[in-house]
Amino acid sequence: MTSGWWKVGLAGLALLPSGGGAVGRSSGMLAGDGSYVIKVHGELSSFEKKAPEVVSLEAGERQNAFMQHTMTGKNGARFECFVPRPGYEPPRAPAEGGASGDGDGAAAALSADAASNALQPLSGQCAQLSAGFWWYEVCPFAKANQYHMEGKTRSTVIKLGAYAAGEDSLELAHTGEGGVQMRGAGEGEGGGGGGSDGGGAGTKQVLVQKFGGGEGERTLLARWSCGSENKLLRVVEAPAHTYTSYLDSPLLCSPAHVSALLVPLRSSCVRKAEGWWTHEVCFGARVRQYHKSKEGAEEQEHVIGKFNEPASAKLEASGDALVEETLLSSGAADADTVTAFVQVYSGGDVCDLTGEPRVAKVMHHCASGHAPYISGVREVRSCEYEITVAVPSLCAHPKMQPSGGKLGGDDGDDGDSQSIHCLAQAEWAKRTASAAGGDA
Repeated sequence: MTSGWWKVGLAGLALLPSGGGAVGRSSGMLAGDGSYVIKVHGELSSFEKKAPEVVSLEAGERQNAFMQHTMTGKNGARFECFVPRPGYEPPRAPAEGGASGDGDGAAAALSADAASNALQPLSGQCAQLSAGFWWYEVCPFAKANQYHMEGKTRSTVIKLGAYAAGEDSLELAHTGEGGVQMRGAGEGEGGGGGGSDGGGAGTKQVLVQKFGGGEGERTLLARWSCGSENKLLRVVEAPAHTYTSYLDSPLLCSPAHVSALLVPLRSSCVRKAEGWWTHEVCFGARVRQYHKSKEGAEEQEHVIGKFNEPASAKLEASGDALVEETLLSSGAADADTVTAFVQVYSGGDVCDLTGEPRVAKVMHHCASGHAPYISGVREVRSCEYEITVAVPSLCAHPKMQPSGGKLGGDDGDDGDSQSIHCLAQAEWAKRTASAAGGDA
C-alpha cells in the first residue's frame, strides 16, 4: 500500500459515513472556509508516527476531538478517516528566531519573537489592577483599558490602546524594575531566573509590548518580566496620556529554565493507550499506568511516581536536565534525535519484582502540534520508566529547537491547513484488535 497527501478545500471532500451509503459531498461537517490536507496512510507504522494527535488519545477523547468516517478511493479501497471537529486548532510552528547559535552550552537569551511566543498561553486573558479611583486592564496581544468601578459595573471606560502586532522588543532592565526584586535561581515557582539573562549581575530581560491608538492619543507600554505568577504590578502615567505597565509571568523566567514553560500545563494530563496498559502523565503531579476494561472501567492501577520538584530542580540547576533523546516510532526504521528536558517522578507504588518504589523520568521535547501528547514509553529496567512527551510550547525555547528548525512534520505540510488522517481499514482493524484488552 502507498501513502500520500492532498490539499483540498471543503468542496473537495468526499466522505462515506461508516454506516454505508452512497458517496456524498461534505458541506456542514467541517467548520470554517480553510483548506484541509488529507493524509492517507497505507501502514499502521506510518499512521502512528505521522498522526500523534489521533493515536495518543483514548477512544472517548478521540471522539471529542475528531469525527471518524470511512472514505472510499477511486479504486474502491476504504480508509478510516479522522476529521477535526469544529474548534480544533491545526498544528502551528513556533515563532522563528529562537535559536541562539552559540553552541557553547551557555544559557542563550530568547529573541523577541520567541519570548512573545512563550507568552502566547496568556492570549485571551487580561490582568487587572486597582489604583484608587481608576482600574487598569492589560490584555496581552489585544488591548489595554482604564476604567472606574461603580459597584460591580464598569463606568468611564477609557481605551488606552490596541496591541501593535509585530512591534514586540526585548530590553535589559534593573532587577528591581516594577517594584519586585527578582528571585535567585531555584527560588519560587517556575524556577525563577536569576539576574543573568545575558546582561550581567543586577539585570533582567524585559519583553516590551506596545499598545497604541488610544483615546486622546493615549499609548501604553507593557513591560513583562519573569515572576512567580501572572500579575499586573503597577501602572505609571508619565507624561500625561503615556502609560507604562509592569507585569510578571513565569512564562518569561530565565530561558535557562525550561521548566517555566511547563508551568501552564500543571492542571492537565496526557495519556497513551498501547496494548494492555494506558500510561498517564499529569504535569507537575504524577505518572501512573492502568488497565481499562472493555466496559471502560479503570483497574490494575499503579502509581509510577509523584513529581519530585527538588530532584528536578537540582537536575536543572546542574545542567543535566537537557539530554539528547532518540525518538523511534513503533515499527519504523527511521529515528529522530531531539533535545529533551528531564523531570523526575519518584516514590511510586512498590514494585513486586524489585521491592523498591516505582520511578520515572519524563522527557519533554519540542514538537509541532496543537497540544501535548505522549510520544513514547519505555521500561528501561523493572519498574523504572522513561516517558517521552511532546510539548509544542517548548519550541519557544532556543535550546529546545530541533536542528535545522524542522519540527518533525510531514514534508510539504502547510501550517495554515488542518490535517485529516486516513488509515487503511485493515490496518485500523489491526490497531483496534491489538488494543482490545484496553482502549481502542
